[in-house]
Amino acid sequence: MHVELLARLQVLKSWRMAEELYPQRASFRYQLPSPELSVLVLQRGRCILDLPGQPGLSLHLQGDQRNAVVLAAPWHDLTITQAPFRVVRFLLPAGSRAQLLNGPVIDTALAMRLELDLLLSMQRLLEHAWKPGSPASTRDQLGQTLMDYLLHQVAEGGCVIHLPTEVPTSENPLLQLQVWLSTRLEQPLQLGDLAMASSLSARRLQELCRQQMGCTPMEWLRALRLEAFAEALRDPAQSHRSIAALHLQWQLPESLATRRAFAHRFGCSASDYRKGARENPEYQSYQ
Repeated sequence: MHVELLARLQVLKSWRMAEELYPQRASFRYQLPSPELSVLVLQRGRCILDLPGQPGLSLHLQGDQRNAVVLAAPWHDLTITQAPFRVVRFLLPAGSRAQLLNGPVIDTALAMRLELDLLLSMQRLLEHAWKPGSPASTRDQLGQTLMDYLLHQVAEGGCVIHLPTEVPTSENPLLQLQVWLSTRLEQPLQLGDLAMASSLSARRLQELCRQQMGCTPMEWLRALRLEAFAEALRDPAQSHRSIAALHLQWQLPESLATRRAFAHRFGCSASDYRKGARENPEYQSYQ
């Protein structure tokens, strides 16, 4: 089933934040490539969320910046009943776990009401820090502040999230590689280049990517390039440039595989994505 979606993924050290906008009502299964604890915050619209192992139990949720779900299950069925529908997913580091205060570990999901009045403004500050020329240290500091705020508010709601001990970038090959790639996405790169930058053999790098990212190193590189490509499509200053030229800039071949990867990630073709960013106010808010 084709589901129209506009999404933006921000990777901040060991956790990620995905902002998703669904312009139309839809029903589909959302599945992560590997088990991962996440926190969903609904910002607009309404949905029904069905969980694995709990037949007959559905969460009816309305977006207002306060409805949130701590999700430990690897997949869920989502039915959007009121669109446009916005949700922010905070994908936490591998090994994270959620536990009720003085209670059991959460193995499926927990719906809760949180006070998250500062969330939207913090998102926008972080978004601004991703603009070209902004120092990485500022992004890291804002990202950590946002995560601390989220975890504190979740704890106020009666759920404690335990994060694994953070590994310094210098000791984590994938974080080291991510920093290295952030300024080299426009360069022609091969697996050997990525292995050298991460100080690993090609085989070990592939194993780590499979374990921690759920994909191969080159698939990860393509995902990072697609994010940069999508940002260029949204940028009014790049509107005079052809899609073919942007493909070339970000080392993305004009192939069926690239088109499919873009559509899978963003829910539409590159031309429709650019058109939507120009004409739809909801799309413009993702610039």
